[in-house]
Amino acid sequence: MALIEEAYELGFDDIAISIANSLPTYFVIRGTWNEWSAAYETASSAAERSRDLVGLGYLLQGPANIQRTKGQGTGALSLKRSLATFIEADDAVGRLM
Repeated sequence: MALIEEAYELGFDDIAISIANSLPTYFVIRGTWNEWSAAYETASSAAERSRDLVGLGYLLQGPANIQRTKGQGTGALSLKRSLATFIEADDAVGRLM
C-alpha cells in the first residue's frame, strides 16, 4: 500500500484511486483489513482532492465491504454516501452498484 501512499504524496491522485479500487480481492484473500482501510482512506483523500466523484463513489463502498466482511454491520452509512456521490457525479452505472 506504499504505492498508493506514494502516488498520493506525489499528486498522482488518479493512480492512487485506480490502484486502491483494483485491490479489494487481494485484501479479502489476505484478510488484511487494516491495510485495506488505510489504502481506501488515502485514495479517498486523493479522490476528494482531485474532485473525482466517480472514483470516490467506488472507494466509499470499501469501508462498507470491510464492515460486512468483519461482521461489524452493514456499512449503510458508507453506502449512502457512495450513492449520494454517484448522484452528484450524475453517474448512472455507479448508482446501480
